[in-house]
Amino acid sequence: MPHSTNIDTRWYAEQRNKDGSIRRYWQPRGQKPVRLPDDIDWIKTITQLNRQRDAERNQVVMIDGTVAWVIQKYRESDRFRRLSPSSTKIYTRWLRYFENTWGAMPITGISKRVVLKFSEMLRDRPETQRHAVLTLYNVFSEAQRWGLIGSENPASRVGLSKPRRRQEVWSPDDCAAWIREASQHRLAATMVPYFKLLERTAQRPGDVLAMQWQQYDGLWINLTQQKIGKLVRIPVHHELRAILDRAQQGDAFRVTGPIITQPDGRRYKIGHLTAVFREISRAAGLDHLQARDLRRTACVRFAEADCTEIQIAAISGHNIERTRQILETYVPRTDAMGRAAMDKLE
Repeated sequence: MPHSTNIDTRWYAEQRNKDGSIRRYWQPRGQKPVRLPDDIDWIKTITQLNRQRDAERNQVVMIDGTVAWVIQKYRESDRFRRLSPSSTKIYTRWLRYFENTWGAMPITGISKRVVLKFSEMLRDRPETQRHAVLTLYNVFSEAQRWGLIGSENPASRVGLSKPRRRQEVWSPDDCAAWIREASQHRLAATMVPYFKLLERTAQRPGDVLAMQWQQYDGLWINLTQQKIGKLVRIPVHHELRAILDRAQQGDAFRVTGPIITQPDGRRYKIGHLTAVFREISRAAGLDHLQARDLRRTACVRFAEADCTEIQIAAISGHNIERTRQILETYVPRTDAMGRAAMDKLE
């Protein structure tokens, strides 16, 4: 799937031709697929089709000041268009729920008390609760922008629990154990390169899944991170380069399309890839570790290799402060590191 934050990619599907080119489709569930243009016009076409479908599915009359009207204004805002594809999917789910539940009501009719009761309904699912309340907070922010409500956002300060920050770091032995297990898996040709891309590039799983062969020139990988739209240019580790070159040569020297694909060339969905990753982790006795932990692990490895915070951030895409927090928490202070510091001073 395209990873630009400015493209509405709902119901997007694609197939790869034998020559490596891509056929693009618009395919809502239960509907016959529509072939999209092969040139850049496909972006305009899929956007129009999605808007048309939204209008057809929306049974609420768009009366100025109603919840449905505010939600539509939020959908049209730059803030919504800048969301990553994964965030767009989550927000869209809850926007539809709010339309179906409160769409015809004036936005002023949704009080703090209503928001608190709604939030309490989801307290047994903290992550779902946070997604829902954050979406509602953004809807109220849009209402504030249009002068429909006062300065107090009804979805603020509702007592959400803070998500526990993951702290797990893969050890070299953990990585070796996972690779041994993955090498025996039916999808070894996919999972080993996927793991090594995570381990050696310090990128999020979604960004690795979105990587295209045309972003790899044999020495560097250039990509725009989906979450914040940041461009990063990553020099490729020699171990990873060997794996990528072998994979590329093994598929008639592919130069376009996604790097990580299913054996038949179809694109993976992140949920499917995550399930396979967990299956291998369980078999290797590494249930406590996740694919996303490899981003943090890579930063630690760079620090252990005597890289500076700025050098690490240049690859991972973290800001300097976040890089410093990771290193402060996870990098061990060993005798060897102390000796190396003194050697530099001397």
